[in-house]
Amino acid sequence: WICHWVADLAQMMLPLAAIMIIFAAFNIDQYRGQLTGVFVLVLCFIISSIPYSHLVGFYFMNEFYAFVGQVGMNLFLGIITTSVGIVIEDLKDLNDTTKAAHAVLMVLLPCVLPHYSLGKGLSDLGQNKLNGSRLRYNAATQSLEPIGVGDWSRTGAFGIGDEIGFLIGLGALFAILVLVLELSEGQLSTLFARLAACNLWEGNALMDDDNDAEGEDEDVA
Repeated sequence: WICHWVADLAQMMLPLAAIMIIFAAFNIDQYRGQLTGVFVLVLCFIISSIPYSHLVGFYFMNEFYAFVGQVGMNLFLGIITTSVGIVIEDLKDLNDTTKAAHAVLMVLLPCVLPHYSLGKGLSDLGQNKLNGSRLRYNAATQSLEPIGVGDWSRTGAFGIGDEIGFLIGLGALFAILVLVLELSEGQLSTLFARLAACNLWEGNALMDDDNDAEGEDEDVA
């Protein structure tokens, strides 16, 4: 499995290069000067998504179903989780309910789905860049002052340090689960076979006892 992971990672270097070329070619204001952050975020997502895909692949019947199912599922999860994260982020200060939902989802979603961390990280990078042209009110000086562009690698608001940590942690967790399933697959199969054989043997034994009892009744009759 480790060889497959390395091979998949090597194959993803070409799409990663294409993604970076597209970001650089369009030169969008929100990501201008932050291509390093984009590269690190997408690379961490790739590292995390490979064991995630292998882990989910255990639940499909064959490779074709796994490919089609995961393409659709990843596209759906990526759009939904990113949209949910953006909406909850915008509405978090609306009332106590949205604050509680924001606090829960900001921990739950990145602990389960790497797609959320990718979408949230890209959104934070864009917002961080836009902070360069935003102003905030300083109560001490009673004046407006620029927010400024912060370091993209920091944790907290408009930084992707949290997302990188979640992606690396999820990648390690998914890899451990895949290895456990791979190493225990033969043992589990043997265990299930033994249990089935044991149940079958007990069922045959009960049937033999019933047949013997019927035979004895016929002899008595």
